[in-house]
This record gives sequence, C-alpha cells and structure tokens, in this order.
Amino acid sequence: MVENPGVVGKLAAAAIAIVSVGAVTTAPAHSSLAPASGTTGPNGVSACTPRPPHFRTRPDLKPVGFCVTKRATQATSHGLLLVTPRSNPAAGDPQFGIMIFDNKGRLRWYSRRPHVARDLKVVTYQGRRLLAFYQYWPSGTGPVGDNYYALYDNHYRLVKRITGGDGFRVNTHELQVTPEGTAYLASYPYVTDPTTGSKVRDYVIREVNIATGEVLFQWSALDHVPLSDSYAPQPNEGYWDYFHGNSIDVSALPTIVVSARNTSAVYGIDRQTGDLQWVLGGKSDQFGMVANHPDWQFCAQHDARRLPDGQLSIFDDGGTGIPGSTCPIHPSRTLIFDLDESTKTVDLARTLWSQQSSETGAAYQPWAMGSARRQPNGNMLMSWGTTGRYTEVGPDGVVNFGFRTQRYSYRAVRAPWVGVPLTRPAVLAESPRRGITDVWVSWNGSTRVQSWRVLAGPRPGALRPVGRRTGFAGFETHIRVKLGARYVVVRAYAADGSILNQSRPSRVKAG
Repeated sequence: MVENPGVVGKLAAAAIAIVSVGAVTTAPAHSSLAPASGTTGPNGVSACTPRPPHFRTRPDLKPVGFCVTKRATQATSHGLLLVTPRSNPAAGDPQFGIMIFDNKGRLRWYSRRPHVARDLKVVTYQGRRLLAFYQYWPSGTGPVGDNYYALYDNHYRLVKRITGGDGFRVNTHELQVTPEGTAYLASYPYVTDPTTGSKVRDYVIREVNIATGEVLFQWSALDHVPLSDSYAPQPNEGYWDYFHGNSIDVSALPTIVVSARNTSAVYGIDRQTGDLQWVLGGKSDQFGMVANHPDWQFCAQHDARRLPDGQLSIFDDGGTGIPGSTCPIHPSRTLIFDLDESTKTVDLARTLWSQQSSETGAAYQPWAMGSARRQPNGNMLMSWGTTGRYTEVGPDGVVNFGFRTQRYSYRAVRAPWVGVPLTRPAVLAESPRRGITDVWVSWNGSTRVQSWRVLAGPRPGALRPVGRRTGFAGFETHIRVKLGARYVVVRAYAADGSILNQSRPSRVKAG
C-alpha cells in the first residue's frame, strides 16, 4: 500500500521547456527545493503555506491545511477538485480524510476516515453518478474484513463496498468501473516465483461483477513480465516489489493499459487472451523510444491514460522513487504520446514540465504518486505527486489554476458533482457585546450553496431576516449581525436565489 521514498539528490533551478511534436530538447535541470514564502513562479504560481483550519461549527473535523497558489481563470475547466491528502494522525498530523474543493479553493466536503483513504473519483454505476474511493483497513479488521472501494451517493450514503473476493486484497492504486457494471481492481499478492525461487510481490488485475462478485478476468504480471525487466534492485531479504503496477485504463477495450512504476514501462494487455500487445518504455520497450529518444524515457511513472483522440498521457515522476535504479533521473513532467501499435512507432506530441507549474521556476521531483488528466476543454490537471501541488495547464502552456495541500494526495481529479447532504447547516452564534451577534455557519457536503442569510429574534417562533445575504466564504462562513438576538437560524441559498435548506434554531451564547 505504501510507496517507497527514493533518494532525492541536490537539484538546481531550471527554465521552462515545452516539447512539441517531433522535437527533442535536453531535459532541464531539476529541483525539489521548497520555494521561499511569497515567491512567484514564471507562470504566476505563488508560494503559500497550507495551515490546518479550525471550524467552530464542526470542531470534530480536523482536515489538513490547503491554500490557492493561483486563482482560477476564465479558462479553468468546470467541475470540483477531488483529493485525498495523506495524513498521519499518530505523528500529530490532522485526521485521515477525503476532500472536495471548488475552483476558488473552498472546501465543500470533508469526510473523516478511520484509516488511509485514496483515489477519490466520480464513477457511473447502474446509471447513477457516485463517489468512489479506496479505504484501507488493517487486515481482517474492516467492515468486510479487509480493504475495499466504497461507493457513495450524492447524499453521502454508502451504496456499495467493492472487493475482489476469494482473498484478493484490493490495492490502493486503482478502480475502473465499466458501463457493464464491472470493476477492474488490482492486488499485490506475495508469492514465490516458480522459475527463480525469488520471493516476489506480484501484481494481479481482476475484473469483477460489482453486483455479484463474480470474477470475469484475471491477469498476473509474473506470467507475462520477467523479473529482469525491473529497475528496482532485488532486496537481500523480504519480498521484491519488482513490478509495482499503479494504474489501469480500460477506456479503449479490448486493450487494457497498465502502468508499472518499478519497470518504468506501460503495457497494452489483450482483454481476451491476457497476452501483451505492446510494451512502451523500460527494458523491453518495443517502440524504440528508449534506444532512439532517451530524452523521452519516463521513470517511475504513474497514471497512464488513453485520451479520447487515441493519444497516451503519462505522469512521469522522474525516477527518484526507485533507489539504485539505472533509469535516468530527470524532472517530473507529463508526457503525451502518439502511438502506432501496428508498426510499433511512437512520437512525442507534448511535454508539460513541472517547472512551468512551480512557484520558482525550479522543477518538482516527487518520489511517488501523481496524476495527469486531460479536461474536456483541453487543459491538463496535474497532481505533482508527493509535493502536494496541483496545477491545471491550458493548451497554450498557461497555468489556469494552482492549489496546494499540507500533505500529498495520491491523485487529483476534477469532476462534476452535486452534493445534497441530508443534514442541516450547522450554526454557532455568540454575542461578544450588546447589539452584536457573531454567527458561524457550515453545511458539509453541499456543493450548491452560494450565500447565507441570518434570521434572528427573541424566540424560535419569532425570527425575521436580518441584513443582506452573505456570500459563501468556504467550509465555514462568518456573519456579523448588528442586532442583539436570543435565537438565530441561517438559510442556505443556491445561485438562482432559491432556498436550499436552513439550520435549526440556535440559541445565542454570551461571548
């Protein structure tokens, strides 16, 4: 479940570089050094310090800190930002939790989790759009005995837990839900390789029927990829994580696209036979990329995705996550390739270097994680792995949105989502002095609320509107009312002015 951090060397600042079709440039020098506070990069991305928030209305919720590094522009794509910042409460960090933000960087939903949760996304199952995320449990202790992917409806109610069945321990790295109601999942079983006798951590994919749990397809890396293809040196003891698959893409079936970090390769797998159709990158590269275009070689990559136009996008971490590897270390970037599978030829269509997304112009060097997702408007949303930074870059290379969380997220995705919590808004009201009432209001999970209005009075049945509406200011909004009152209610309004819900009457406390 946990990725192994690599050794990050001393790194230097570099200029921005974008590689066009057929062009090759020398990779810029790279740096993982944190920028000084208040600095601004060449693309308008500024440094900020994410600090954990405190909510008066929900003191039970203690998420990690977050901040905006570049405000959204008119070119920013629509949808909400879904992230799963990794926390460590045992070390004094905030809670485990998953989070949804809007394009202004305002927290819209936070779900406290009992253990590590990852890979928050929106999927369609049985005609319904649902939230999906991976939930880790220590073996044998969870609601289904082990890890699972959870599906939630738009009221944030559990719909389904997806497991692999038959002792198949679901892994953190992937869930893909198909229109047929099946799910592709992965596992890392510990086995002994029958050929070499080596203790190996295999990578196994399963397609299961979500409703029945029936296993429809299974594929094992050990059956198709030799141990010699690994860039991860074999350890002297313990199990060898030689493959480390980290993404599955089934958007172009019957070909399943799989990314493997420790072989630094992407694989095309035939869904019918399980045979390898092609291998891009790594020691068994069939496209001549590594031999003929070494500057294109990706190392310890994540999130290989087929794009609607047939191209292949890859988030290239840069290789520091494989200690002792011979895969060349370089700055983190996103690569977009044109593949001709029949002739086994490849061309590099575009490179998005981390330098253009950083606060100083120096590159990021994450040791793991990360994602790159093309948006409907052509932008690319990138999570820069263990740096905890996220940027959305347009086709023109301009950063249209920048964000940061206190702890890194496994991925970041953007998706349309309308959350309708079954709870009411939470309110706390205090009167610090005569004639003044301070009101704090929150409504966890509501994505439609755009403004609030306070109703106040001497008793719950005698409340009237006070002042004007106040715009939604984030997870918790503070409203000051210049009127003494014993009770308040706060109404939530949508963008069109309709009332969404209102709080229960809350008695004003003495400040």
